[in-house]
Amino acid sequence: MESCNSEWAITYDFNYQDFRGDRYKELTDYLLKDGTHHLIEREDIDNRKRNFSNMIELKYNLVDPTFYTFQATLSTHLSHTPGDYTTRWFNETNHDAVLTTQGEKSKSSSPTLDLYFYHRLGNHQSVTANMTGTAIHTRMWNSNNEGTDYVYSVKGRTYSLTTEAIYENRLKPFTLSMGFLHKTKYTDNVYHGDVNSNNNMHNRSLYLFGEVKGRWSGFNYSAGMGLSNEHYHQGENRFNFWLFRPKITLAHSISDLWNIRYSFEVSQHISQVAMISDTRIRTNSMEWTVGNPDIQPNGNFEHSVNLSYRSSRFDNLFMTALRIIPDCNMASYSRTDDDQFLYMQRNQPGIKMWYAMDCIRWSIIPQKLNMSIIASAYRFINNGENYTHTLTSYQIEGNIQAYLGRWTITAYATNGYKFMEGETWNHQDDASYISCSYHLGLCDISLYWQHPFEVNPRLNRGGLENVLIHKQMEYHGRDYGNMISIGFSWKLNRGKQYHDINRKLHNKDTQTGILK
Repeated sequence: MESCNSEWAITYDFNYQDFRGDRYKELTDYLLKDGTHHLIEREDIDNRKRNFSNMIELKYNLVDPTFYTFQATLSTHLSHTPGDYTTRWFNETNHDAVLTTQGEKSKSSSPTLDLYFYHRLGNHQSVTANMTGTAIHTRMWNSNNEGTDYVYSVKGRTYSLTTEAIYENRLKPFTLSMGFLHKTKYTDNVYHGDVNSNNNMHNRSLYLFGEVKGRWSGFNYSAGMGLSNEHYHQGENRFNFWLFRPKITLAHSISDLWNIRYSFEVSQHISQVAMISDTRIRTNSMEWTVGNPDIQPNGNFEHSVNLSYRSSRFDNLFMTALRIIPDCNMASYSRTDDDQFLYMQRNQPGIKMWYAMDCIRWSIIPQKLNMSIIASAYRFINNGENYTHTLTSYQIEGNIQAYLGRWTITAYATNGYKFMEGETWNHQDDASYISCSYHLGLCDISLYWQHPFEVNPRLNRGGLENVLIHKQMEYHGRDYGNMISIGFSWKLNRGKQYHDINRKLHNKDTQTGILK
């Protein structure tokens, strides 16, 4: 029997970003209460986005490979945005164009204590547990002078505790596992200035589950059942949502080369904490984002089928899936009597999404030259209370990799992913990159060339198809055109080497609950 091994590790990470080439352009048609149309064009002419981030992590491992593993991690993330700004032209019907400015400053810290434990019970049983406690403190300041001066600040605090445990018993005919996931979270965000609001939100969730998996009559199978509960209250608003969550997977090897798999699962979707806050934020001179404390979670129902072929030099995976999301949180727009346009999320009839994907991988020259192509088709059907929007889109992407001794060269290109959710469609635009790396001893040198031969690439475009608001939007990123990143790494092999453990459970909380 090996003796217990304990070790300490400390990690520090620093990151700084400074982008000045982002440009956003928008043309919006507002339908006013008197039936007239009011057109506004917004176009960025200058901006700056900076962020400093620091992460320090202290980790302790205590491991006996035969019986147990214990890991304790104490970490903190610090983020600082010292003063982002955007200056844009604002041109509206029957008015001269003027310059407007938006600004933001923020600081946040998120200390986290993470405890992980695995214990083997005899030859075929085990228990795995994870407990994570997180505190997030945020300070934020925002300003916008489109129309009139609008300035507010936020002092935010959130505290959460997540506990998860799984028991597994590897029996001869099948493997049985069962467990639970519990999370409790408290959010306290106080807004001052032109937004005067105090959000005190309590969220609690519980998920109980059990699963069996094994092999029977030529089929690999897994079948499980879960029960989840989401409880929330904020002032007089509250919900208590229960959902049964079955899950089944069947897989069969048709031959040595062909495999097929079918899966069905009911999962759960919960809106971001910010969208259920009792707060209203002005986004520009005409529009507001409004939290809705009455929205509730919903279930997602998904069927999928995978058919795969694998040989020594050629692989092909075909996958198709149908996702049905009834009574889900979707965009809702309304107009007040004084022509203010309000955006919020509400439970509405639902969304259906179907997609199919075919992935081909070919080893042209084994160990030297590989190529892959992925072709996808998507169909989106959005059924709101007073609208139905559909979209069909196609995406193709491919890459080729060459391994030339110490050199590795990769080229990638895609026409971008286009989707529609609620009343908004979005297209992540064409993209390409070329990368090259060289390995020498303990050193690696890499070069990454993004959007080659493009000076000011369009990164994204989209639109809003609402009956009250119609938008056309484009987003360009000059900083990403012909962007070259150079990397250098040097592996030091002195002293005892640290070995991180292979964890089954990872829980993390990053939601501040701040509406903006």
